Amino acid sequence: MIEEDEIDLRQIYALACKHKLLIFLFFVAGIAAAIIATMIKTPVYRASAMLLIEKKSGGGLQEAIGFEMTQNDYYQTQYSIITSRSIAEKVAAAVNARKKNGSPRDLTTGFMGNVSVDPVKSSRLVKISYDSIYPAEASEVVNTLAEVYISENLKSRLLLSHGILDKISSAKGASVSEDDSDINSLPQILNNPLLQRLKGDLISLQVKLASLSTKYKDNYPEIIGLKKAVDIMKEKIREETLNIISSIKSELEGKLTVNNIRVIDTAETPKKPILPNKRKNLLLGSFSGLALGILAAFLLEFLDNSIKTKDDIEHYLSVPFLGYIPRVADGFKNVIDLTKDLDSRQHSHFAESLRNIRVSINFAGEIRSLLITSTMPGEGKTSFAVALSHILAHAENSVVLIDTDLRKPKIQGIFGIDTSPGLSGYLSGQAGLEKIIHKTEIPNLAIIPAGVIPPNPSELLERDTFGKLLKKLREQFRWVIFDSPPIFPVSDAVIISKITEGTVYLIDFGKTKKEPAKEGKEKLEKAGAKIIGAVINNIDIEKHKYYYPYYSYYHYYGGGEKGEDSK
Repeated sequence: MIEEDEIDLRQIYALACKHKLLIFLFFVAGIAAAIIATMIKTPVYRASAMLLIEKKSGGGLQEAIGFEMTQNDYYQTQYSIITSRSIAEKVAAAVNARKKNGSPRDLTTGFMGNVSVDPVKSSRLVKISYDSIYPAEASEVVNTLAEVYISENLKSRLLLSHGILDKISSAKGASVSEDDSDINSLPQILNNPLLQRLKGDLISLQVKLASLSTKYKDNYPEIIGLKKAVDIMKEKIREETLNIISSIKSELEGKLTVNNIRVIDTAETPKKPILPNKRKNLLLGSFSGLALGILAAFLLEFLDNSIKTKDDIEHYLSVPFLGYIPRVADGFKNVIDLTKDLDSRQHSHFAESLRNIRVSINFAGEIRSLLITSTMPGEGKTSFAVALSHILAHAENSVVLIDTDLRKPKIQGIFGIDTSPGLSGYLSGQAGLEKIIHKTEIPNLAIIPAGVIPPNPSELLERDTFGKLLKKLREQFRWVIFDSPPIFPVSDAVIISKITEGTVYLIDFGKTKKEPAKEGKEKLEKAGAKIIGAVINNIDIEKHKYYYPYYSYYHYYGGGEKGEDSK
């Protein structure tokens, strides 16, 4: 699991390195967009006032009306009142009245969305704020909001107790009776111990009086005494009730003149806008640009259908990976360039890569004839065939390189020899074997050029003469290398693969597409070709070293100079 994670991280890093310019451009674009957005956005200012909302000061009133809120319910109700439409309309009316322009609806429309209420934790303080594009308006509105809210709170307290105060005010003397449910239902009346005892005594007297009345007449002395006692008890109850009512009225009238909400800090005109937030916008822009850049890199990689790695060779094409060839500028124009790169710089990246491929080919088994082909033209097949022949000859092996591209031959141009006689002349019976084999300046290496371009290349290659030629060459040379045309669009490579002992499939890094490469491989296999492996050609090691990180240690061991492979 750890190894898989490491591979994934390495692949992500490789992807980021590959598309670093694209990611950087998106990063810069994100910052630029953030700067532009910050510059064109209208500044928004916020003014804030601090209020103290006391719940306890309203306790007497709430107790008097027989209703009690929990602390949380009370404060949540107050916060909702502050942001309510009714308060907004009153604030708008007050502000617009001072400005003498506009209508109350002008400010109300966006008022509720611009007001914020922020309770201060572990306290009874609350901060109310208002956002506006005009700093003076922001402070004016929030201060007006505080005034209107405090005023409306006091009015609501007075209105809430209006009915009970009227009832209490009218309760004078004998007007307070046992049937007055509004008065008798007051908590102070219901819960008064003296009143409850007096009412209990009254009930006892009334029960006793009712019992005697069934036996005796009204002029009975004991009944007369009980009636007087009942009247006296009722009078005591009325007097005590009036005392309690008077106390309640005094308490309510005193508390209703004091508001439980007050301003701690008034709002000042803000000097700096809260929006746009330059730092936040820059961070957001840079992060968004970076994220989009990485996303674009992943998208490009997903859409890139070319072959670039060893995994592509082994997992998609299902053939062994023989090695890679670093880019050599413009290929080989002549044998002098080839000798320079392989003889004078034997420890170059290019030379070492070829030696690694030579070792891989040797491990593929007893192979003496080798076909070099690729999917499409222009993938470096001929340059690779020449270089591989040179490196095989370096190992004291006799090598003959045959240019079997009878349509667009190139090898004769690289080695600077005449086009005739050549392979086409031999296959058509116009030249003998000794006439078409040409020695080169490279020890142990001979070549057979394509010769004159024939009108029927495929038919010539299908002749038995071609197979017999291979047998003769195997008797003279350790290695017979065929530089063939690409698999597409002609069939010459498939024809040649039938008689060779091994085929090396050349892939151009980042250019050879997966589908054509796989189709080409399948064509070779159907013809009976033995594909010993594939080589990835034309890699810019410095630019794409993230695909082959282990080769970054080459200079430490090989002693080559940086950049020597690219001329």
